[in-house]
Amino acid sequence: MTSPIGHEPSDVEAVPMTYKDVMCSKYKVFWETAMKKEIDGHDKTGTFTKVKELPEGRKAIGSKWVFSWKTNEKGLILDFKARVVARGFSQIPGIDFHRSSSACPSAASLKTVIAVATEKGKKLAHWDVKQAYIHAKLKEEIYLRFPEGCGSMSGKVVKVERALYGLKQSGREWGFEAADALIEYGYEQCRVDPCIFRKVVDGEVVGLIVINVDDILVAADEGEREDLFASLNNRFPVKDLGECTWYDGCAIAMDVENGITTLSQTAKIESMLKRFNVTTTAFTPTATDADIGPKGDDEPAVDKPVREAIGYLMWTKLTRPDIALPLNKLQKIAHSPTGRIWNALVRIMSYLNFTKDFGITYVRGSGLDLRVFLDASYADNEVDRRSTTGLAVTEALFVRGVLSFIVPETVGRRSRSLRTTRELSP
Repeated sequence: MTSPIGHEPSDVEAVPMTYKDVMCSKYKVFWETAMKKEIDGHDKTGTFTKVKELPEGRKAIGSKWVFSWKTNEKGLILDFKARVVARGFSQIPGIDFHRSSSACPSAASLKTVIAVATEKGKKLAHWDVKQAYIHAKLKEEIYLRFPEGCGSMSGKVVKVERALYGLKQSGREWGFEAADALIEYGYEQCRVDPCIFRKVVDGEVVGLIVINVDDILVAADEGEREDLFASLNNRFPVKDLGECTWYDGCAIAMDVENGITTLSQTAKIESMLKRFNVTTTAFTPTATDADIGPKGDDEPAVDKPVREAIGYLMWTKLTRPDIALPLNKLQKIAHSPTGRIWNALVRIMSYLNFTKDFGITYVRGSGLDLRVFLDASYADNEVDRRSTTGLAVTEALFVRGVLSFIVPETVGRRSRSLRTTRELSP
């Protein structure tokens, strides 16, 4: 049997959707190995407690297996992943959970940390927490029925002791657990973005951290990294993946010596183009005379994955701000998909096909001053005659908060508004 490791997901057998699919898969042995690792991990952490019977008045939450590939910065398969996931949609509010909101780092925060690391000459290390959620304990009393494929426990009911994937509160509980571990070691949590942490020693920031579920990005000197790594491993198993080259779908090429860091999403774009069968190219994301605002006579789109395409493109904005304006306009009218909207989305994807290797480059010496550029249209919406302006100021205020947290010396730098429109002239 040939292993799919090192191949593109689109070139091999599709990921199984159910346990029965695994039994019919030519990669059955590999998937079963991944499933065993998952169960062994739960046994080690004590995720479940056996119960003789379900307490009166309580219902067991269902569960299922979820399978996926783990890929690298080139979009090639690295490993098989299998997770026992709770059917959280059946949880009862006030009984099975109380609060479910959890934080994720914003794209702006991630890029700000990378830009600062480049300017300060800090290496970016990438760590991974194995089965992250289940290292946090649950406060609620929850019962779950095991899915098929769990050996002798298949179909049995257990009490869930830890934050299992799929439960509404799991992300929240893991976020608190991770934050507590970092704060215990001397890190401070950012109030603007709670997924950003810093450590200050003698008035100097010696460590920066971004946490995105089980991925940890660390910008610090070698000594600080080693001490932090040892400290975290006392709380939960952390794996050092080395220098960060791939983070949440984004390729990171960092040259610390020369002070240059480039972010790109070539693999992500190529995967998207295959998914939507886009082979055309375009020199711009929109035609020069394009008007993609809502029209009163728009015809509904039929069998076009408009919302799915927008979802793919939204994450691509991380490294491609050049598609932000047309995409933001399309997002506003995505609730009523039309053929014209679909054509505009294909145009954006065609542009990305032509420029798939483009990205963002940070160069040491550029400084840490925040610059904001604004523009606006006038009554360009034919339906309600509203104008369009950028969200640059809103995002700039957010970035300003993050930047002042991770680089305190930027606090208090002067800003001003233009007194007249004449100052806008070249």
